[in-house]
Amino acid sequence: MGEKMKLLSEVEPEVNVRVKKIEGGSEVKSYLGELGISEGTELTVVATEPVHIHAGPISLRVGGKEVVIARGWADKVYVDKEGETLPLLRLENGEKGRVNAIEGGKVFENYLSELGVERGREVEFLHHLPDDTLIFKIDDQEIRMGEGQASKLLVERKGENFQINYLGKGEKAKISKVLSGK
Repeated sequence: MGEKMKLLSEVEPEVNVRVKKIEGGSEVKSYLGELGISEGTELTVVATEPVHIHAGPISLRVGGKEVVIARGWADKVYVDKEGETLPLLRLENGEKGRVNAIEGGKVFENYLSELGVERGREVEFLHHLPDDTLIFKIDDQEIRMGEGQASKLLVERKGENFQINYLGKGEKAKISKVLSGK
């Protein structure tokens, strides 16, 4: 009887397996080859780690205030959690970490610092947000954007700057800054 092939993701930790087939074309085979993995290689799955499947932005608490960061931005922030460096997106609800690295250059770091996310700062991962569509009215025109997009717009009201997604229904504010490139 032929043994049914399993995907590597279906193999339990601590089980020895032999790679039977690599799909995905020459680029994938070349990349895996550089790691020493080819068809016929024996390997042991050490651990499987959960991967966040959420596509929307995330909510954090930084310096006593709640901020929203687009998922693409959060993907470039690394935190120290109990001595281990991991991507911000690997934190679970309620977990805290101290920002120790931000990829993406000085301009990007400046955008994040506007929200209070800076190296050495403790952040608490609150939760993933659905990427709801928010509707704003500028003059007489309706503008629609997702929560991740909206998180990059700062508005000013009564001398205070905050992200536009924290504006309540029917409230008015003046756009003070756009945290993004062109």
